[in-house]
Amino acid sequence: MQAPSPATKHGYRSDLSVFFRWAVRRGLVAHNPELGTDSVRRPKALPKPAKAEATTAACTVAPADVQLALLLGALAGLRIGEIARLDANNVHLDAEPPVLVVREGKWGKDHTGSCRYTRV
Repeated sequence: MQAPSPATKHGYRSDLSVFFRWAVRRGLVAHNPELGTDSVRRPKALPKPAKAEATTAACTVAPADVQLALLLGALAGLRIGEIARLDANNVHLDAEPPVLVVREGKWGKDHTGSCRYTRV
């Protein structure tokens, strides 16, 4: 039998934590035994970008305004909310390398990234 993955162990520990917090609040157990255990670390997963063929196929059938959003998501890794908040002032093509400023990205923070791109 194969050992459970770190993600599975993390899920089991999380379930136990929720259960024992519930049991303590209801007076079913005196203390939460999960509090004395070490947390389970999960390795960071690598991003899984869409294949170039899938992006090309999607852009072929999408309307022009949607193509830009697809490309920003596929090539710059932006989330849909970040794409929606983009403004022309966030794109600096005159810089070397060009810079894209993402306002209120993940965790509500601003992010700046340089872009390597090829003009078509």
